[in-house]
Amino acid sequence: MSSIDLEELNSIPRELCVFLMNQVGICVSTTEAATTQELVNKVYQAWFANKNSSSSSSSSLQKKYANKEEILRFFTIWISSPMIEIQLKPLHRPFKVLFHWKDLVTKYGHQCLSDSTFEPIVSFQRNLFVQKWDEMMIEDPRILQLLYEEAKFNVLDGRYPVETFEQLAAIQLAIELGPFNQKAHSHEFLRSKLRRLIGSDHRPVRPYSLHPVGIHDVEDKAIYYYRCMNVPKSRAGLYRSYLEMCWPLPYYGSAYFLGKIERTSKNCLIYNSTMKVYVAVNYTGIHIIEEKRSKLLISLEYRGFRWQSSPFEEKVEELDENSERMSSSLPPPKTPSFFLYFWSTQHLKTNIIQVTSPQSRLIITLLDTFSKELSK
Repeated sequence: MSSIDLEELNSIPRELCVFLMNQVGICVSTTEAATTQELVNKVYQAWFANKNSSSSSSSSLQKKYANKEEILRFFTIWISSPMIEIQLKPLHRPFKVLFHWKDLVTKYGHQCLSDSTFEPIVSFQRNLFVQKWDEMMIEDPRILQLLYEEAKFNVLDGRYPVETFEQLAAIQLAIELGPFNQKAHSHEFLRSKLRRLIGSDHRPVRPYSLHPVGIHDVEDKAIYYYRCMNVPKSRAGLYRSYLEMCWPLPYYGSAYFLGKIERTSKNCLIYNSTMKVYVAVNYTGIHIIEEKRSKLLISLEYRGFRWQSSPFEEKVEELDENSERMSSSLPPPKTPSFFLYFWSTQHLKTNIIQVTSPQSRLIITLLDTFSKELSK
């Protein structure tokens, strides 16, 4: 195909659906050559600009609206599937990434792959490199809503272990129903609403407890907090209240990777070599969260630990056309891993944690990037 044909192909408009964290899908018309920044601009025009122009809100609320540059600083394009999530750089071409997505999942995903593993979703999410204190200054209800929706997703998905789960669920009720109304909001009605909002199988784990809390206990406490809540007049106030409970979390605003913990020595803190974990990385540091129970295992700030990748080589056996491969004689493929070293003031020695993950290279790259940013 000639370069002229390629230019014509890249200039053909195509429809792409970009999802916001409030589950709204925005279909935009763009070309295969479009960059991330161009796609972000189209989402802005379809969601923020149209909302602003059609809004009949008061002038005092209009003053809280951020300008385009401020909004686009907080959000960018992500592409994700069950095995991997990637934030695109401004000059990345989303269609090109989508075209090669199966290769990325095969390279950075775990061994057990299914058709659903490869189904990517294009989303408009919080920019990983936004500082948390910049968020705290935001008053624009449109930005607060999307930040709230993303934080809520991470809480319900178990990525944000919290001790205030019932209070957060109460805020969800207030956003959904408004102030408590004794005549309209019976206990059973609120329970049914909660099960739709948080799921009937959610079991938050308390610190120092080996057992999850029963769902009825969660519902009853959430309803109690909702009844006692002084609900702000605007939803933006509720969005902010939810975020104010999430901002102190050390893993807030992290990129998440899948991994497993393995014990590397006697002074390793974690003793289950097959434990599946989330590896969360942000401006604060690295955070290891048990996937099954949504429990924080360890949180390390950059000044308190160092990291090192573990080199690995996959031996590829070269076979002649007439030779046969004996599966029983082949060694299992090695999964990349990296080590975390940190000083224990309690034991007065260096502890080591080995994290095994096919996404190790991505994790190390992100740790290096944040470390360089903080050293400037």
